[in-house]
Amino acid sequence: MKHIITLLLLLLLFSLSYGQVTFNTIPLDKQLLGRDLITNKGSIIIEGEVNKSASNYNSIQVEVYRDNILYNTSSHTLNFTSNIASFNFDIKIDAELVNYSVKIFSEINSSLILEKEIDDIVAGDVYIIQGQSNAEARKLSGVASANGFIDPFIRVYANGTNTTSNLLSNDEWYIGQGDGSRDSDGNTGQWGLKLANSIVNTTNIPVAIFNGAVGGKEIDFFKAPSDYQTSQSSNYGKMYYRLTKTGLKNYVRSVLWSQGEHNAKVATSTAEYKNEFIDLKNSWLTDYPNIEHFYIFQTKNGCYSLINFSGSDPFVNLMQVKEAQRQLAYENSDISIMSTASLLYRSDYCHFLFAGGYESFADRIFALINRDLYGTTTSDEVTPPMITDAYLQNNTTLIVETDAINLEMDTVAENFELTNAGTSTITNINLNQNNIVFTLSEHPGNSSEISYLAQAENEVGNFITNTNDLELVSFYKYPLST
Repeated sequence: MKHIITLLLLLLLFSLSYGQVTFNTIPLDKQLLGRDLITNKGSIIIEGEVNKSASNYNSIQVEVYRDNILYNTSSHTLNFTSNIASFNFDIKIDAELVNYSVKIFSEINSSLILEKEIDDIVAGDVYIIQGQSNAEARKLSGVASANGFIDPFIRVYANGTNTTSNLLSNDEWYIGQGDGSRDSDGNTGQWGLKLANSIVNTTNIPVAIFNGAVGGKEIDFFKAPSDYQTSQSSNYGKMYYRLTKTGLKNYVRSVLWSQGEHNAKVATSTAEYKNEFIDLKNSWLTDYPNIEHFYIFQTKNGCYSLINFSGSDPFVNLMQVKEAQRQLAYENSDISIMSTASLLYRSDYCHFLFAGGYESFADRIFALINRDLYGTTTSDEVTPPMITDAYLQNNTTLIVETDAINLEMDTVAENFELTNAGTSTITNINLNQNNIVFTLSEHPGNSSEISYLAQAENEVGNFITNTNDLELVSFYKYPLST
């Protein structure tokens, strides 16, 4: 009986000791910590307090292991006021393809009691993916899997669910996967996973992807409402919650945007779309102030069969949105655009295959990120050609200048259109280095415009590209000068 009583007292002491240590800040298993770009380190922050009303606590000790080998030992002597003492640790770890683990002990009368153990912590970079279904980029029927690019150093907090209760009940980090939907734990999207894999394996830096995309939504859906800091009911509020909860608000390096199909449904003008995106961009910069660059995928023609258009021409509407996307990149040095016109749709002519589709999304945009954010130099033309000027050289010769080094064309170029040009038509198209030279049937007048519409919703089309096979960015009703 005496031994049983002693054992019960020891168990009670252990229970009380564990319950008397409260952690206010502590990493989770598989957590990614934000990387300081100057030191290349992240901070393991551990904060809390101890109540010694039932036990004689002396200190809190933390052991950090790098790939299961002891890396750092820290101790905090407890100074009590009214039986309460606080503790805090800030332990630096390198941003590398290595897992760190943590053991936290309390010292009671020279004995160490394990209070908490956390595994697979890394430090790295943070990216946001936003937009419609081609940003969510789930695996649909007939599409190959992206999960061959799963890597243990790609991390995701919770998921991109559109359901508030599901988000609030999911306080976990996951290894990223690409084939699931926004409600799948660890969802990155197919091209999000391939992009993260390229960053990890090229830079040796872990990556966290926060994908908040929701299919079939206009740009308004993604904007910040007045209550986003306190409510998770909005899409913006959910993303803000995830980045705040993980302490990563100040570590977002870039936002990648694929959206526009649904604004064609409601006939959003070029000016309206630009204003909406700038408002959204300003909100992101307010809440995630260290964003360095924004990347827009120019929307590919299509989706007409999946969206119920009414009362207007969906193709004209979409060209208004595509022109807005082009102008945003042309007018803002921190926005880049990527063409998608030649990438491969699946059978619905709205969403992409993986090979030749979402995989190319990732490869194309990674080349820009690698240049802009990681300082890699390349002789390849990693930006798609964009129009910089259009003018009449003489009565029947129209020159479209681009920012490419050289343009290439396999066969006859297609899908250029003159407007406000009377009866003038395009009779021939040639290339001259980075210029497109049009021969016109007659003088088009003084109010004429040129558009590049790209191909229709299927993949049949001949494209003008740069030397890196990136097709010309679409433009709409670009005015001609004389």
